[in-house]
Amino acid sequence: MNYQSFIEHLSTHYHHWGTTAIYPQESTFRTILKQIQGYTTPCIMQLLSSAVAHLQADEVYCELGSHQGANLIGALLHNSMSMAYTVDPLFTDDSSSLITTQLIENLTRFQLEERIFFCDQTVEEFFLGLHELDSPDRIGVYYCNASYDYRSHFKALLLAKPFLADRALIVIGNSNWSAIQQATIDFVTTHPQAELLHTLPTPFFGHRTFWNGLQLVGWNARLTARLFQLKPNVPSTELSDRIVHASPRLLEFKPPTPIQFPPTYVQLEQFLPTTEHQDLLRFTQDHHACFNPSSISKSYALDVNPTIRRSIFLNLKQFPQQYVRLQKQLVEVLSVVLAQLNHPAFEVLELEMEMTAHNDGDYFATHTDAIPSEYSQLVDREISYVYYFCREPKAFSGGELKLYTTEIVNDSAQVGNEFELIEPQNNSIVFFNSRCFHEVLPIHCPSQQFADSRFTVNGWFHA
Repeated sequence: MNYQSFIEHLSTHYHHWGTTAIYPQESTFRTILKQIQGYTTPCIMQLLSSAVAHLQADEVYCELGSHQGANLIGALLHNSMSMAYTVDPLFTDDSSSLITTQLIENLTRFQLEERIFFCDQTVEEFFLGLHELDSPDRIGVYYCNASYDYRSHFKALLLAKPFLADRALIVIGNSNWSAIQQATIDFVTTHPQAELLHTLPTPFFGHRTFWNGLQLVGWNARLTARLFQLKPNVPSTELSDRIVHASPRLLEFKPPTPIQFPPTYVQLEQFLPTTEHQDLLRFTQDHHACFNPSSISKSYALDVNPTIRRSIFLNLKQFPQQYVRLQKQLVEVLSVVLAQLNHPAFEVLELEMEMTAHNDGDYFATHTDAIPSEYSQLVDREISYVYYFCREPKAFSGGELKLYTTEIVNDSAQVGNEFELIEPQNNSIVFFNSRCFHEVLPIHCPSQQFADSRFTVNGWFHA
């Protein structure tokens, strides 16, 4: 595997390389992740595809931790001659069996099942079996994405050594975590054949760029000595940042610094001209019968749970003309909104939108729109917006948007104590970071008439 060529050309496969606005040149991977679930991103799928494209004829792709197959599909879809091993422990419980079934279905959908060897084994069992098989094939790209602690990751690297091609690329997932970083550094330090080629950190777990960070390690079996003794092949200025200080007695690693998102928002009044505002109101009245109970997750579109969310809504396919007009105005103000939110600029790849009606007793419990531990369909949401409109005089009370401080710690998000309470002003729009927890407080509408509802057009900018 020519990993030097891979590294040299890697940036050419992306827009905005080296920034948090990065996304792949190839749009196929984004489309795939709209169809299947996976703890990955289009950026990772593009990287794996590019790496597998550099395999030699007698080399294979090997992946530890495949979940529902998104990364396997990304790696193999555009590389029709490549074969792969996928390694996961033997599944025993019902939920894991369901994931296995979904994995097979997803790979069959993309006609890849005949090119993949499924190994329901531990990493140790897999490499023992590979040794007994005595196959001439060698692993040219090795994706370690199933380890969450120092020992498991270090062992996965050690066990793979006899089966790596003379030149191979090792892709390491979850490298934001200090234990994974340290195991990689220790492996590179003690093996002159290995060099740390590149690191792709992310701001937090579940980020839309490279999820939880990647490390790229080159393996050259012909290198048996290193010019610099016991030092990874990485500049010393970077090394000091990457070596993790751990207790040698307890082997405990510092947890990642929590990432905090304050409840910052931008509210624009009189967002629509009066005629367009009135047109929207008339549209809701004319299409009352088309509204359906609101679901709680895009990943599970039919999951209607009134204990969490109670309202009715239209999806954007039900108001295409209004969507086009609103989309234009939303995109026009985005740069100003991002500046006021102090949010990094990004290229809008998708603009989701729905129309909702909240009446007496309706609400939406505390949630986040871009769940870091959720599947990848949601993590590329960057900015949420809510446009409020209603009849005047207003016939309801309540329905405030309660926006919380949010902390991401390791792989979970937590609700903070501080919050902002935002009044739903007629013909105003609110923008905020999609990762912030928020809720819609209960509505009190004495008439209970649909026309007196708290109406919104709400949605998300995707990057």
